[in-house]
Amino acid sequence: MILVTIMRSHSADSRLIFEVAEAPKPGQVRVLLDFGGNTELLHLAESITAAEVWIAREGYRNARLEIVGAEGGERAGADVRQARRLRRSPRHSARRLPP
Repeated sequence: MILVTIMRSHSADSRLIFEVAEAPKPGQVRVLLDFGGNTELLHLAESITAAEVWIAREGYRNARLEIVGAEGGERAGADVRQARRLRRSPRHSARRLPP
């Protein structure tokens, strides 16, 4: 089987018209992918657990998580790191999570 994926990126300041349909709610988790100096929003999850399940299912091993409402502070990264540590503890060792 041959699969070809073609993706196009458009800058938010292009002539195209972009509209925010719904703002993310505090506590939701953005699944982001950085490449070529750009950041792409891949998915918006309800929780860190849901985001990690989505990443595992979709195969985006280089994605990063960002908690909505925690931008601009160390808390977002710390919350994600803490959640991943908790999920990797012996108590939760039956679940395999992406690195």
